[in-house]
Amino acid sequence: MKIKTTVILIATLLIGIVLGSLGTGYFVRKKVKNISRRFREPDRFKHHLIERLNVSEDQQVIIEPMIEAHFKQRHGLRKQHFNDLIKMEEDFQKKVSVHLEDDQMEYLRRRLERLKRRFERRGRGKPRRHHRKEHHKPE
Repeated sequence: MKIKTTVILIATLLIGIVLGSLGTGYFVRKKVKNISRRFREPDRFKHHLIERLNVSEDQQVIIEPMIEAHFKQRHGLRKQHFNDLIKMEEDFQKKVSVHLEDDQMEYLRRRLERLKRRFERRGRGKPRRHHRKEHHKPE
């Protein structure tokens, strides 16, 4: 009888741990997604900053164009960063290609394509899709 009670308690504990982990993961992903979206879209960025700074109407009239200009600069830097990153990955692939097998190079090509898709998706403001495994079509 004691063993049965112990097993039930351990099973309950494990179920609680799993459910707690899943709930925490969901909450964190949702928060990160909202934060990420907030800083990628100009109107959300401006609204968030004005709201957090709790500015008066007079202040808002003055700083709103500054916030918009600041967002454009941030966006430009981010775009340049991704362009530089893609170029660096392409250069890396050229250097190592003579030393790697075809299947190893295929992995690097897929990785570069994922990076490019990520950049394109963010650049156009499309929602991100979360995939655990990437599905590849045979060529």
